[in-house]
Amino acid sequence: MPECENLDDCYFFIEFGENPDVDCEEIIQLYCKGPKMAECKRKEFKDQKGYPPPPDIMPDGTSIKDGL
Repeated sequence: MPECENLDDCYFFIEFGENPDVDCEEIIQLYCKGPKMAECKRKEFKDQKGYPPPPDIMPDGTSIKDGL
């Protein structure tokens, strides 16, 4: 399966994709590199607005503060 085309500039992936202190592997495998890629709220926001979403939004649409 292909990876999301936004990985190079996605705050969530850059910040948490390879951060050993935060376990986001399941979310990344679902939304950034997997079957829920089309459901990513960060991607949806960027596609609709033309600019990246706030940094605290996770791929499932919840706040990083609430989800991690």
